[in-house]
Amino acid sequence: MSFFNEVERLKLVHRFQYEHDVSRLQVDGLRVWPVVLLQLVKLTATNFGARSLLDIVKLAAKGVLSYGTMVYGEFRDRTNSIHAPGPADVLFLTDPKRRVRVVNVFFDRISDPFFDALSKSGYCCSTLEWSIDHEYRVPRYNPSDLIQGEIDRVTLKSLLRRRRPRQELTALGTKGFREILDYHGVGLDTFVNDLTRSARLILALKDYFLRKLGKKGALMSFYSPYYGNVAFGFNLACKALGIYTVEIQHGYYGEMSLLYNGYRNVNCRYDLLPDAFWVWEDRDRDAVWAWGDDKSLLPYVYVGGNLWNNFWKYPEANDNRYAAVYDHLMLRQGSGRVVLLTLPPAFDIPDWLPNAIRDTAGEVTWYVRYHHHMKGSTAARYRNAFRDVSNVEYELSNRLPLPILFRLCDLHITVNSSSVAEAKEFSRKSIIVSEIGVRIFSSFISDGWAYPALSKEQLLGAIHRILNERPRADKSAEAAGIRSNSEIIRDFIARLDRNVNRGKPGNQPA
Repeated sequence: MSFFNEVERLKLVHRFQYEHDVSRLQVDGLRVWPVVLLQLVKLTATNFGARSLLDIVKLAAKGVLSYGTMVYGEFRDRTNSIHAPGPADVLFLTDPKRRVRVVNVFFDRISDPFFDALSKSGYCCSTLEWSIDHEYRVPRYNPSDLIQGEIDRVTLKSLLRRRRPRQELTALGTKGFREILDYHGVGLDTFVNDLTRSARLILALKDYFLRKLGKKGALMSFYSPYYGNVAFGFNLACKALGIYTVEIQHGYYGEMSLLYNGYRNVNCRYDLLPDAFWVWEDRDRDAVWAWGDDKSLLPYVYVGGNLWNNFWKYPEANDNRYAAVYDHLMLRQGSGRVVLLTLPPAFDIPDWLPNAIRDTAGEVTWYVRYHHHMKGSTAARYRNAFRDVSNVEYELSNRLPLPILFRLCDLHITVNSSSVAEAKEFSRKSIIVSEIGVRIFSSFISDGWAYPALSKEQLLGAIHRILNERPRADKSAEAAGIRSNSEIIRDFIARLDRNVNRGKPGNQPA
């Protein structure tokens, strides 16, 4: 989808919410507007909607192989598997895509900083881990209950269930919504069928999590992202059990994201949304506040920062025993400069970028970082695009934790990655090489932390200008006034109970 269509689609979605009461859209009593937004995002995926018989057979064969891989991974790391339904104060729901290798273990960069901070503060924590691609990254840093096999059984039963759900989706048949679907060439019937199938599965997963979590007696839960069938089902179950639900921010809440900027004119409290959002910066909080004028109907938003980055910026305060292992990399020899290039999960770079990289040979080394959701075939396409370029590096770029790479690099370049926000935390400026990226990160450009470059000449000029600036202070070395992750999270917990308002009885969506 082009930049223009992304902007136009967002406008259409906002307009539709002002013209129609989307809170009335229901499947089996569940208000499904958050699911609708998720389905709209899925429209950009190649596997949305109907599939041919050959596609189904290929997916089934791949599923059998990946299931075997999952079982083997679980067996390998069985000492870190927790299946007993023991009590826990805090629950986490995560997936292996969030894990990155740190020395000799896979660390969950989203959940584990919270897990450690809460454990240090005396809370008993328990993690549930599912895997959409049936692949676990082991060994794990913290133990978890691997539940994908159980999720598979719930999913299969839901798909085999033939009862027609009760639904009220009249507004989806209006001209305004058909205009939205026309951007993707998808018919209304296909969209509604996928929507109702998802809603049925979400409710089935809710019932599963009610059984799974009922004996734990937890006070709160953390997960990321808030959307997706498993996350939605988990959230519903937690709320039914009186457990506060909190989404941990995992990426920048950019202007083009339907799932963070698609909501407008919110006039009810959606059970599918978490009770609270933990966000990095004020601008992320403001993105949620823009959903509606009545903040009592919106999730509570807490600006707590990126605890994963804190783990590396302030290792002593956060008991990071791994930081010293990477210290030798900070002593790079030679006068060459390092540029970090973060790539999107789908193949998407300007045609002129390889030539621009080639022109910097001898003065700049490019660390090429793949997205954690990138398929092997896409990584191969990128390597092929850079096949004639000598000054690119892949091994360290994709083995080291991203915060370490920010410490190593002099400059960050991206198409549209939320790493722009993370680079700023390490006092590294960014150059953005796509129109949609320039739109998404316009506030960073206004603040002087990012620069647009939509041609080879603009990119080379920006690189030389930034690299020739006076040396920048490394904020990660500043120790004055820092708070540990445990201190930050204790402040959050103190505020949570008095700020989360789930509404009066009888005023809840079904």
